[in-house]
Amino acid sequence: RSFAATELNRGWSNAIAPSKRRRLSVFAADGEEDPKEALIKSLTKASTDEEFNSLVDESTMLIDSQFWLKINSLSKQAPNSHETDRLSTVAQKVWIRLEELNKGAEDDSGNGLDEYYAVLGSPDEEIQELTAEQIMEKRTKRWLDQQLSEMWRNYRTFEKHHIGTWHGQWETYDDILGGERMVGPSHTANLVSTMAGYAEDVEGIKVCKHKQTVEAVEGEIMYPSSLLDKGLGFWPNSPKTWLVANVFSTGNRVQEGDQDIITMETAIRCDSVRMRVLANYEKLDPKNAEDETFVLGSISVGREKLEEMPSGEENALFASNSILEDSPGLLLNTASGSNVTLATRGNLILQTPRMIRPGSEHFMQVSWKTPPTESLSEELKEVYGEDYSKQAANLGLIITTKRVFSRMDGAAEYISLKEELPEDWKQEY
Repeated sequence: RSFAATELNRGWSNAIAPSKRRRLSVFAADGEEDPKEALIKSLTKASTDEEFNSLVDESTMLIDSQFWLKINSLSKQAPNSHETDRLSTVAQKVWIRLEELNKGAEDDSGNGLDEYYAVLGSPDEEIQELTAEQIMEKRTKRWLDQQLSEMWRNYRTFEKHHIGTWHGQWETYDDILGGERMVGPSHTANLVSTMAGYAEDVEGIKVCKHKQTVEAVEGEIMYPSSLLDKGLGFWPNSPKTWLVANVFSTGNRVQEGDQDIITMETAIRCDSVRMRVLANYEKLDPKNAEDETFVLGSISVGREKLEEMPSGEENALFASNSILEDSPGLLLNTASGSNVTLATRGNLILQTPRMIRPGSEHFMQVSWKTPPTESLSEELKEVYGEDYSKQAANLGLIITTKRVFSRMDGAAEYISLKEELPEDWKQEY
């Protein structure tokens, strides 16, 4: 089973080469106004093309799905036709400017207008008989229908596999950049978190979201504090979060004080237990704003169980094997390799880049050998048939998920999922 990104989900900033991006500088004056609405207001007040283009250039990270929904909403609420025309003109000028940036981008990917076309439509379509307002409304509805359908698919998948109160034992490894050797965790922690879903009104649309609430932490966990109480976003659909079967994969860029961190997280559930893996990347040179090179700082592994803390006897989470001997972890990479590969208890293997740089494609891959279980047979029967599902129930299953990414904001190009019998497993390094 695999699930890949579509062009519809790509944001505007995907097409702007890293050297063309600037730090966001348009904010609401009082800190309370919606930043996208503040940007739209600033654009309507721009007196020259140079001022307008400068605002767009500095704010590309704000011009996403929500931006087009916001400008469409403001257009519908406009008190007069003059204001409606002015907002329409702003939308067209933003599009033109982003198209110019697209042409000048170093990666020349040509994908920067996908989101705009999804909402407003391609200019090549036959639309002569419709007014500008009708075009906006028609295309927005089509886009919303697609996004809402995908939102509910993601949410129901998450609800089935991940909602509940999870008790976890976490280990953090930060001595991971050398060559092959046995390693132990530098930090350990017990963490209790509740994952729940809720509905929220966004621009007049009922959307579903999820929130993670941390109830107790004992010890030290290398998890950015701003993410501990942050849930996954199902709306608008974001390439930062992907869900397929019993796997969720997410990524974020977190700036806390002087820290600038990129995180990649994957969670896989089997029965009442779950493996979570978090890779933290720190900026190589925090004082150099132009250098976007990040180096792997730590790997955290969480072994979780629904409603109760794992006892340590759960084979799915803690089983050792011949390569680990009595060690909690083993580095399989060479000192000069481009990837770090960590094997830990519970028959878990993680492979992730040593460094990530703009313009290069990277991947984080997690493989977990789940133990034999009858519930696994029922889960797989619909997908693979009864014979294969019975073998999986008797032998266990190797679940491998790969998160492929090239952007520096935590977003992924796609994730993939492979499910193999242990005898068929071929690890790719």
